[in-house]
Amino acid sequence: MESVSPYAVSVTNRSGLIVIVETLFMTWMIIVSLVRLYMRLAVNGPVKLDDVVVFTGSIMAIAHVGSIMDAVSHGLGRPEGQSSPSNLIRAGKVALPLP
Repeated sequence: MESVSPYAVSVTNRSGLIVIVETLFMTWMIIVSLVRLYMRLAVNGPVKLDDVVVFTGSIMAIAHVGSIMDAVSHGLGRPEGQSSPSNLIRAGKVALPLP
């Protein structure tokens, strides 16, 4: 029996590429934020306003990655023929939440 990956990367299906890029950059952001926190607490002194802004932005970025992953699960990155119209509408609403 052949195993099929749900996030394959092909000429027409880009959902796997979206998942790889999003998780790669989110992981990098978390590592850099933790290094920044360590450097601030161990070397430079107390946490200041710029650190709070960076960590707030990190939390917002993690929420953004979550919404993109939800959109991928509903059809973002796949051809229109591979998803139902309701899933495509849901993916569009998750990726671009306009009224």
